[in-house]
Amino acid sequence: DEAVVPSRLHGVTTGSEDADDLVKQAAGGVDAFRQITRTAAASAEKEIEVISSEIKQLITANGGTIEPQQKDGRMQLNVGGTVFSISVKRLLHRKMKTTYLSTLLLH
Repeated sequence: DEAVVPSRLHGVTTGSEDADDLVKQAAGGVDAFRQITRTAAASAEKEIEVISSEIKQLITANGGTIEPQQKDGRMQLNVGGTVFSISVKRLLHRKMKTTYLSTLLLH
């Protein structure tokens, strides 16, 4: 685990002892803020990992699949009697793969 880098304000001086004390206090506040946000970010990442794992378990427990069953080629989609040939690669595009259509067709 990497340590939080101290604020560069610790090396700042003003030429006034009172002002230098204020700058040191501010530097300490910046350091504390960095540590708090780092801890909060780490906690949020762990929570997201747990939630992601729970979602995967729910999907598989209900008979779903995590990965698309077909990853290449084309699939035929019958829409009201009209058959469309759809590229699986296009359904897996980063902007398309989270849509309902892509999810329904690939999983």
